[in-house]
Amino acid sequence: MSTLRLGLSPSRTFFYSSKLNRNTSSIRELQAAFRDPASPFHIPEGSQGPASPDEQPTAVLSAAEQGRRYFEDRGFDSTSFWEQPIVWGDHDAFQHVNNVRYVRFFESGRMRWISSIGHELGGPTRADALLRARGISFI
Repeated sequence: MSTLRLGLSPSRTFFYSSKLNRNTSSIRELQAAFRDPASPFHIPEGSQGPASPDEQPTAVLSAAEQGRRYFEDRGFDSTSFWEQPIVWGDHDAFQHVNNVRYVRFFESGRMRWISSIGHELGGPTRADALLRARGISFI
């Protein structure tokens, strides 16, 4: 018994074992591997395999990027998105985010929102005046 080694990609290699007859060609062995339903290379009849043997799988998006695309697809303004990093000091002794930190996250988000409104109303000067409550402020 011999082993026929077939590689799908540099990161994954599958092995397909079969009894090899010395008179059969390697092309026939390869074709048999694609016809055998037990083979990881089996392509069911009526379906189509990859366009190229070098075709790489698509990259998996991070949870943050999936969320960003979800909201963009529903019409949210992507310039209003921001990411709040969680650092070691935000955790309690059990490595849970401390409840007080959530309030500070909301405060940070509110300040970014106020700043963005100031920029829309009159640029950096107006945004600075809004943040410092000089002549214009929120009630």
